[in-house]
Amino acid sequence: MEFTEETIEALQINEVDIMKKIADELQIRVQQVSAVISLVDEGCTIPFISRYRKEKHDNLNEVQVRDCDHLFKTYKNLEERRLEIVKGIFKQGKLTESLYTAAMTASTLTELEDLWAPFKKKKKTRGMVAIEKGLDALADAMLELDDEAIREKAKEFIKTDNEDAALNVESAEDALSGAKDILAERVSQDTNNRTAIHDLYMAEGNIKTKGIVPEGQDEEQVAKTSTYQMYWDYTEPLSQVKPHRILAINRG
Repeated sequence: MEFTEETIEALQINEVDIMKKIADELQIRVQQVSAVISLVDEGCTIPFISRYRKEKHDNLNEVQVRDCDHLFKTYKNLEERRLEIVKGIFKQGKLTESLYTAAMTASTLTELEDLWAPFKKKKKTRGMVAIEKGLDALADAMLELDDEAIREKAKEFIKTDNEDAALNVESAEDALSGAKDILAERVSQDTNNRTAIHDLYMAEGNIKTKGIVPEGQDEEQVAKTSTYQMYWDYTEPLSQVKPHRILAINRG
């Protein structure tokens, strides 16, 4: 695919495809999903739609109506962000076929944001400073040379006469430190690494909460009277935690 301004700007959200996807998930007809979305756009509430507009959506129950609305907004937000990221990378002149494919096939916002992370504007990092000092070649060499050879190689990057003193590399140790910062940033921005860490946390991680006792109050008494008593000293695997519990923990 040739990436031109015209082809990128022509990318649009296909709401019909979104409705088809929702219909498949909920095992209802596309026309029913479309009817709910139209009624919501008109300003109708979910209870009103489910009770008084049954002829429009062919007798969906309130849960189905709510799911249609929720899923449509969720998937539309995902598609909007997908296009924003594709267009943002294109404007930087860095859009490749593989990046485009990855963005267009990403199924979650997390995957999309991981793709966007290396391209979004951010505060200057130690890795960026090290690149400005010309240490990216040393970082590359670090992946190939043994300890003794890389220490010797680092001496080549010592510079103490730059017009901008902030770009000086005072010693081999400073050069090695900067190269490590570059490698650390590369590792942290790699989408495969980020996905692997996310999957590891979801598979083996736990969420833990602990109540905080206001100064001068008895911990046992506070715990007993707290609305969030069950979360006072609470642990649960991330893979099992329910959305409503996350909401309760956030409120607490």
